[in-house]
Amino acid sequence: LSVNTPPPDVEVAGLRQIVEESSAYIDSLQSQIRKAQETLSTLTGLQETASRKMADAKRVLHPMRSLPQDILIEIFLCCTPIVNHHEDEWWHDEFDSLCPPNHPWNISHVSHRWREIALSLPRLWSV
Repeated sequence: LSVNTPPPDVEVAGLRQIVEESSAYIDSLQSQIRKAQETLSTLTGLQETASRKMADAKRVLHPMRSLPQDILIEIFLCCTPIVNHHEDEWWHDEFDSLCPPNHPWNISHVSHRWREIALSLPRLWSV
């Protein structure tokens, strides 16, 4: 293989045998690779399904779901702007609870439960 001269006749038969055997071996390897790719695809799908199930279970088991309503109410109310009664000025810029980017709207869009609690709190919306 290191020269450009044709191989001697005694080597030609051996080289042809290598070509034939290599061709069959390569076909066999390609078949095994296709099977391995199919198996990998199946396993990847199973892994994705298991990951989704685990993520769903973790969401259901999240501690925020089990907080008592009175604790959530306190948290929600802590998000409201504070008025400085001493000087009768706001400690913040103008705040409009009916403006969608402000916190009552954000809180009310987390879950059905949070929405019910937020909507039941007039103090949350009256600032």
